[in-house]
Amino acid sequence: MAGGGEVAMCMPAFVARVVRGRWFVVFASMVVMAASGSTYSFALYSKELRHTLGYNQQTLNTLSFFKDLGTNVGIVSGLVQQVAPTWAVLLIGAGMNLVGYLMIYLALTARTAAPPVWLMCLYICVGANALTFSNTGALVSCVKNFPESRGIVIGLLKGFVGLSSAIYTQLYLAIYGDNAKSLVLLIAWLPAAVYIFFVHTIRVLPYARRRDGEDTDHDQPFFCFLYMSIALASYLLVMIVVQKQVQFSHAAYVVGATAMLIILFLPLGVVVRTEYKAASRLQKSLQQPPAMTVEEPTTTAEKADESSPPLCGGRGGLGCITNMFKPPALGEDYSIMQALVSVEMLVLFIISVFGIGGTLTAIDNMA
Repeated sequence: MAGGGEVAMCMPAFVARVVRGRWFVVFASMVVMAASGSTYSFALYSKELRHTLGYNQQTLNTLSFFKDLGTNVGIVSGLVQQVAPTWAVLLIGAGMNLVGYLMIYLALTARTAAPPVWLMCLYICVGANALTFSNTGALVSCVKNFPESRGIVIGLLKGFVGLSSAIYTQLYLAIYGDNAKSLVLLIAWLPAAVYIFFVHTIRVLPYARRRDGEDTDHDQPFFCFLYMSIALASYLLVMIVVQKQVQFSHAAYVVGATAMLIILFLPLGVVVRTEYKAASRLQKSLQQPPAMTVEEPTTTAEKADESSPPLCGGRGGLGCITNMFKPPALGEDYSIMQALVSVEMLVLFIISVFGIGGTLTAIDNMA
């Protein structure tokens, strides 16, 4: 059967190809990252903590500190990623997010006795630490799936984390109305639901390194994703400004949130188009007689380079000690011990400590 009949008959196989493809992993990771920025919404519900639980500004600052501590201490999720599959990392993040923020919501709504401050600090630290698990699961998978475009991948995905708080604002206004307590409930169940929905989609897939002059439009979908993320950011900016100037009804909030979701899911169309082109190229290549090529056998060293980075570097505990001060070439995979003592990690640590602190202070105190 040719023409439309052939397309219709192959539709289930094509859908399966799209869902199993590398570009769908990027799309799923973008949605996960867009749901992972609940930690940046603290200023939106901190007033409820003050009024309901009787906290003063010093107590709020203490809570904010433990929130930021949970957000930025990602060594635990990194260690889990080394010994567990990606789905386990995402499930752990979903559980931590749900438990942490749900307990805060129950305290805010007086469904539980008012917890002591130290316990609230533990709740918010656990809930915020879920961000590191989603970051690790999504970022590591996408970087390994696109090792030659790792900079583009990381920048794109982290951009969606930056938009996350504004996305949450539009959703909670559409679902619950202007109710800050319900915002805490939203950031408790929505990220967990998103992580679980994509838990078997975000994974590391076999990757064949590109050859010179091959697949010249390889990064084109990334640029389409970038343009759509800019459109989403522009839309959110306009909506925030307009909502401050004009009184919106609940129906208007629903319409605005629906339009936002449409823009957020537009990259799925790029994924479908890209996979369709790839399937068409594959079908044409199968119709042509295959060319005989001879490749040199892969050496043991090359096989070791293609494998996942080891936890210590081989030879058990002795390998940890002898290899931790022998970093690989810049751009290659480090073991955890090699990364911890590397100059690059020290530079990143210093930049993060002095560069992120001021930004977090502003975010925590400006709604």
